Amino acid sequence: MVEKELIIFDRDGVINELCKPYVRSVLEFKLYPWTVHALQHLKVNNYKIAICSNQRGVALGFYSISDLNEIDTAIKNKTQIQDMQISYCIHNHDDNCDCRKPKPGMLLNTCKQAGVSVDKAIFVGDAITDYNAAEAISMDFCLVLTGYGHITSKSVPPKVQRYASILQFAQYITKHRND
Repeated sequence: MVEKELIIFDRDGVINELCKPYVRSVLEFKLYPWTVHALQHLKVNNYKIAICSNQRGVALGFYSISDLNEIDTAIKNKTQIQDMQISYCIHNHDDNCDCRKPKPGMLLNTCKQAGVSVDKAIFVGDAITDYNAAEAISMDFCLVLTGYGHITSKSVPPKVQRYASILQFAQYITKHRND
């Protein structure tokens, strides 16, 4: 595996608990207990960290961009990682944008903004759309079994590495950094 510089995470179900139908406000936003430790562990080990998340709830009127900004602030404050790049697709399914996963536009843009080539990035997600977005640009992908991960594990190829949580992923990637 090529040495990685950038770790991109999906948001809901990966770094925070799912909330039906959507995480609509900072009051509904709950990080998993291991998220802060996992992200700080990666940061201390000199990885750039980003989040790329479909947030269709904005298009449907469930919450606003202002609500997303409040959640972003909470993420950065709780993790103490102020330089974390956070990107969203706020479009509906039929908007035919390039950023909505499973299309890879958001991942490509995140790599470009971070100054990192796709082969030096890895995407960590819990959904088949996450896997398909990474696969579309030959970006390494790891599945976490939180959120929709257990369901998704039945749909992705056996070669996809699976982790119980992002903490297990963070510990593995830092331990095997130069393998």
